[in-house]
This record gives sequence, C-alpha cells and structure tokens, in this order.
Amino acid sequence: MWKRGLISWVVVAIAVAVAMPVSAEEVTVDREEMEMVDVDEAVRAENEARRSRTIWGMGVLLGWSAVNMVTGAVGRARGEGPTRYFHEMNLGWNSVNAVIGGVGMAGALREDPMARDAGETMRASHDREKIFLVNVGLNAGYMAAGWALMERGERLDDDRLRGYGPSLVLQGAFLLAFDAAMFGIQRRATRRLEEELTVTPAVGITDESVRVGVRGRF
Repeated sequence: MWKRGLISWVVVAIAVAVAMPVSAEEVTVDREEMEMVDVDEAVRAENEARRSRTIWGMGVLLGWSAVNMVTGAVGRARGEGPTRYFHEMNLGWNSVNAVIGGVGMAGALREDPMARDAGETMRASHDREKIFLVNVGLNAGYMAAGWALMERGERLDDDRLRGYGPSLVLQGAFLLAFDAAMFGIQRRATRRLEEELTVTPAVGITDESVRVGVRGRF
C-alpha cells in the first residue's frame, strides 16, 4: 500500500519536473536572421537565454520546495507512524532546496549578459552541462538510498526509516527528472551556440565600398 502510494507521488514529481523544462525551453531570445553577423550580440543573446532558463528553473525549484515545506509541516504535525516521518523528511529536504533555489535565483538576477566573451560563454555552457550530469548521478544515488532505507525499515520495523525512505525516493525522482531535462535543454543550447560561432568570411560589395564581415546563422 505504502509503495503503491509512493509510486503515485513519484509519477507526479517527474511530470512536474519534466513539464517545467519544456516550458523553460521556450524562454529564448529572438534572433533576427542577418547577413552580417555581430558575434558579440550573439554571445549576449545566448547569455540572456541561459540566464532566463536559470531564473525559470530556480523558480520551479522554489515552488516545489514551498509546496513540500507546507505539506511537510502540516503532515508532520498531524501524521503518525511512517507518514509523520515521510513529511518530516520532505520538510527538511526542501528547506535546503529552498536555500539552493534562492541563491541560484539571486545569482541569475545579478548576472550581466555582457560580462562574458565568446570563449567564456562557451565554457560556462559546458560547465553547466557538467553540473547537471553530476546532479543526475547524485539524484539516482538518493533514490537508491531511499529504497535501501525502506527495505531496512521493513526488516527492523522502524517507522522512521519507513518514512524517510519514500521521501528520499520522491525527492530524488523529482530532482533526477529536473536535472536530466535541464541538461538536455542546455546541451541543445550549447550545440546551437557552437554552430553559430562557427562562421565563415563574407564580403559585401557595393558601388562605393567593400564591406567585410562574417556570415553565420544568428
């Protein structure tokens, strides 16, 4: 019964986490097709798009944390047995998530899209991918630890472990889906930036002058 209920929670968590990045992917900066490319403008546009995705993602993380903290506080106060400890872990876990989300949001809001050049922008994009991949691995570990706690709780007849375990599985599932989806979005953005920064010389000749620039897909 407990495990069937947990599966329902996990499905909801994954659905929320996946739906968020799908919407976040729409948060982009429109680029007008131009014959003569301004590389600085293209880099600025990508930095703005990444900043917007971060703000959106941290907003969803804060929203998830707020819901879990409210329901966790109520459930901990009113629940009994494993249910009480399930909500207790949700409350504690998402208190930390809220801090992480708040710090991430504040950093993104302060970020200056003009502060990075093309090389720094590319490195920042690759670094972001690595962070999401590391997080995916950690989240899988949280889920595995949760299942282990559940099984141990059953063997030892320990309500605390039977409550903490499902909470870890739920929170790990949400974060795994969230980070995996964010990685996919960031990877596509990085590839797009790589293509856009791979430019070829372009020469425009008019009756009065010769114009030299670079041609790309901005």
